Amino acid sequence: MQNLAQQYGISVSLGAAVDHYMIYLQSCLDNELTRFHRDVGAQVHIAKSAMGRAYLWALPARTRNSMLQSILFHYLDDTDVIKEDTTRMFAELDNSGFCSDFGLWRQSVLAVATPIVIPGSDEVLAIHAGGTRGRIDGSVLMKEIGPDLVSVSQQITQGMEQANLSFWT
Repeated sequence: MQNLAQQYGISVSLGAAVDHYMIYLQSCLDNELTRFHRDVGAQVHIAKSAMGRAYLWALPARTRNSMLQSILFHYLDDTDVIKEDTTRMFAELDNSGFCSDFGLWRQSVLAVATPIVIPGSDEVLAIHAGGTRGRIDGSVLMKEIGPDLVSVSQQITQGMEQANLSFWT
């Protein structure tokens, strides 16, 4: 994660779901990046972030549908937008293994995210990479950083599988 952050001058974060939020468990950033830094323990809403959508996408269908219904109930005014964005991001995940958020969470922030499914369990985490407009280009996120992020996710998954670890033990 740190290598990716430094290579592109971005923030790379790992998160886990708690209720309707993704909680940052680890954040790595380029040495010069301070403005877009989110501390460990910070939270972003599942329904309004690429990290959250990547997490939802990787859940078993029954769990995903239940969580989506709960989220939509809490955001009645944003139901159509949430459904549209979720459908688009799920299509991206189906096609490339990652999804993008260009200003949905915050207007000034561009990000990509992918899930991490812990081998031999129902545990799902998500990892995202991003930065502010002007610091990172959307095409670089989609063509380079997104695929690199998928590779990082696979490396984490393979490492945990080889060590016979789950995330919480």
